[in-house]
Amino acid sequence: MNTPFLYHGQDCHWVIPSQDSLTVRVVTEAGFEPTAFYVRCEPDNEQKLIAMKEVKTDNAAASRLKTWQAELPLNRDKPTTVYCFKAVQGNLQWWLHGEGVSTGAGAGKAVPLQRRAPAARLGKTPDFLPDISGSFCQRQPIHQRERWRILFAGQ
Repeated sequence: MNTPFLYHGQDCHWVIPSQDSLTVRVVTEAGFEPTAFYVRCEPDNEQKLIAMKEVKTDNAAASRLKTWQAELPLNRDKPTTVYCFKAVQGNLQWWLHGEGVSTGAGAGKAVPLQRRAPAARLGKTPDFLPDISGSFCQRQPIHQRERWRILFAGQ
């Protein structure tokens, strides 16, 4: 089977923040009938799959597209809430994430996830970023040091 059309936009029509949660939306082609459709998030560093629900819309594209929606909790221990989407149809699965669509069992963990800063924290620098210089960095495993070097190179 071909990869289905899955789209998640990058503005307020697709991500709706509230005090404690994000409501996220995805569209698929109208004929796509997944066995299961989830948003994957990691509150408290534990994977959580939240079922997406189909919602009816009254726009011109409604005959060609289905809109799906779910509400996920905001992270309280990090400045960003990380998520991606998982669609399952029979024994096939697709992951929609920040780099596009991937297939396979491990795809949701193997690629970067989309990141959204909670509205109250936009523009703020997190105060828990690790000190990546000196002895702290030397005590970390090599792969972790390299990850921090890449992530925080501009800071």
